[in-house]
Amino acid sequence: MELITNGNVHCEYQLSRFDSNMGIAPYYGIINWYKHRIDSHRLKIAIQQIVDSVPIFGGRLVKKLFSPLKVVCNPQKSGVGFIEIHLNEQEIDIDNLLEAKTYVKNEFNIPKNS
Repeated sequence: MELITNGNVHCEYQLSRFDSNMGIAPYYGIINWYKHRIDSHRLKIAIQQIVDSVPIFGGRLVKKLFSPLKVVCNPQKSGVGFIEIHLNEQEIDIDNLLEAKTYVKNEFNIPKNS
């Protein structure tokens, strides 16, 4: 895995385990994966692996019925975060108010349909 982080980003935030309940947080990083057809269960597993592999997210993946997939961020982190995942390039682009970007290149283990 290759992880490149901008200098103004602090990777001190702890990740919690997967939690399907909505939590109270200052903002949500919305994960965009609209260009790729993948069923919701496989997508949740794949996104959780990504969240777990990138400490800078500082949050947990949440999913409510009929709602977008979101990452709940650590209350100590401020600003609005946007997370975009490029499946074909195996790349994650985080762009928030700190103008910090993180690119992660890795082969994600997306489960096959059973």
